[in-house]
Amino acid sequence: MLVVLVFAAAFGVARAEESTLERIQVQAPVVKRWAGWILVAVGVWFLVLAVFADVFAGIFPV
Repeated sequence: MLVVLVFAAAFGVARAEESTLERIQVQAPVVKRWAGWILVAVGVWFLVLAVFADVFAGIFPV
């Protein structure tokens, strides 16, 4: 009886892992696309900070 219980638990964990991996693989392109847009936005923000450094230094004195 204990062998059947351990087998069932191992099978359940393996199936849960498999379904989680499938969901991650389906969502990967969406996550990559959003990550790309966030990276572009951060790059633009750094460029704005570099161009208008004097303005930001006046607003946020150190």
